[in-house]
Amino acid sequence: MLLLALACSDYELVDEPDVVEPIGEAGPPIIEVSPGSIDFGVVQAAQDELAVVVAIQNVGEQDLAIDDLFVDHAAFDVAFTDSVLVPEGQVVEATVTFSPQQQETYEGSLFIDSNDPSSPTVEVPLIGDTFRPDLTLGPAEHDFGTLLLGDSDSVTLTLENIGEAPADVELVYTPSSPELSISGMADGTLEAGATQILVVDYAPTDTTPDEASLVVTSDTQELLAIQMGSGEDPVVEYAVQIELTADDAWEGWIDGVAMDTGLQGGWSTASTYDYTLESGTHVFAVYATDQAAVIAGFVASVRIDGVPEVLTGDGSWVHTNSSPSGSWTDVAFDDSSWTTAPACTDTSPWGSAPASILGDGAVWIWHDGDCRVLGEGWYRLVLELP
Repeated sequence: MLLLALACSDYELVDEPDVVEPIGEAGPPIIEVSPGSIDFGVVQAAQDELAVVVAIQNVGEQDLAIDDLFVDHAAFDVAFTDSVLVPEGQVVEATVTFSPQQQETYEGSLFIDSNDPSSPTVEVPLIGDTFRPDLTLGPAEHDFGTLLLGDSDSVTLTLENIGEAPADVELVYTPSSPELSISGMADGTLEAGATQILVVDYAPTDTTPDEASLVVTSDTQELLAIQMGSGEDPVVEYAVQIELTADDAWEGWIDGVAMDTGLQGGWSTASTYDYTLESGTHVFAVYATDQAAVIAGFVASVRIDGVPEVLTGDGSWVHTNSSPSGSWTDVAFDDSSWTTAPACTDTSPWGSAPASILGDGAVWIWHDGDCRVLGEGWYRLVLELP
């Protein structure tokens, strides 16, 4: 194969050594074409042009008349306007060019019509290819997970052309909400070997799940990258302290877990328990029993971050004097049939004890206002922490 950057003419006759004619009648013209096929290889579309010289030789005895040369695909070209006579042993050269405009593989043929009786038309297969872009986009999927409301996160997306030709790209970003946003987007030409960096930011403002998609399209490819995430309310922790006692003894639970073991006695001495509780629903449950058979009552102060917020006697505690089911200490227990525990009308037997709880403003309560109906009492406080 001969490669020419420029051809001085589309075809020309080339002298060959003289051939001695045999005595007798001359044989027919015989066409011989070299190369028998042409592979132009790979070029840049709309930029490069390659040329290959085709040699057409008459290896017969009579003159070879080339009537026409033509190609059947616009990406290939050969110029031929007049017929040519090629004497015995002579060669004519024609230049075939390949100048693709699109990024694809091309196949065609060069056809040579002559007066060779055995091969009146010779076909020379033509093939050529073009460099193509090859786009990659990643990560194809990114899950931000669950972020606290007020927090944010980001992910870097990389769009790269790892091919050998430029690509015209168009980018479309579609988020389900403005909580997902993107920066660095640019339509246009991405050269071979070039990279475009994009950053997706996520800042949830509610607990609704969010999702977004980035679609990158070119003439030959469509790529997709998806991002997702959701928000959640931040967890707030509270310092919760409960101080309580009962006349004469009690047991307590917080969210179904015992605060202490066994009955705690001594109504004039209060017990204090400290907890760190997250926002949500919590339940204090207290079983109280009278043992001295004089007077009965229960008193408590719940302090949140050091401030007395819930006190016996303020209507927050509910009670029953009938033994409930075994799950009554659990958060999910239904205490809707229980009633508000009444304050004791006569607190003189207790005086100022226990001073720390009464000093917060709590009062003694029992299942009757007189606090002389002795026995047992069950108490629950549902505490909602925002």
